Amino acid sequence: MNRLRIRIDHRLPIAVAVVCAALLAFAAVGALAGVGQPSAKVARAKQRSRGSRGPRGPRGWRGYPGAAGAAGAPATLAQSISINWEGSFQNASGRDSQSFVAPGIGYGEVTCSENTQWVWFTPYSQSEDVAMWTEKFQTNDTTVRTARHTLFTGPSFYEGMNHYAGEQQSQGTFTGIISARGKLGGSNGAGPAPTTFRLSWNWDFDPSNPRCFVAGTFISNGG
Repeated sequence: MNRLRIRIDHRLPIAVAVVCAALLAFAAVGALAGVGQPSAKVARAKQRSRGSRGPRGPRGWRGYPGAAGAAGAPATLAQSISINWEGSFQNASGRDSQSFVAPGIGYGEVTCSENTQWVWFTPYSQSEDVAMWTEKFQTNDTTVRTARHTLFTGPSFYEGMNHYAGEQQSQGTFTGIISARGKLGGSNGAGPAPTTFRLSWNWDFDPSNPRCFVAGTFISNGG
């Protein structure tokens, strides 16, 4: 009779022990992860019990002003002049003059009519020493002149665009500067920025078909 032999593997208890230990470790980690973490029901309850927002606190102190930025570029004022009439002297009415300003210095007018062709200027202050320097080019003739406001010239002064009064035809250009140089009779000093200008003209006062055209620009920096 054959003897029944049962072979027991001694490694089985060790494997079972390892598996049990791993399960216990996972359980312990899960338990530690849940420590201190409120349930969803508890979190919702805390949200419902939150009080209203309190009043806003007082405004804090105003900070110190920052450093000033660099000065900007001075403003530039450009004024265009355009006189344009022809056909008859009646057509010149209301079209033979245009005005301009020299900021901080005064105001003026450019006129081209049968009887007047000039750049006329009046200072804002009658106590200021104001001058208008011009270079005139006309029919191969160049003239440099200075028209100046003084104690003896009256409230305004001018520079003509013609050679003489009553000139029937003329074509030429003006380049000029208008500046204030301080008080009359006083020491000269820094004043408003000057105004520069350039004009060109062409007129013919033949009664059969008179005409006059003047164009130019007055430019002031820092005005």
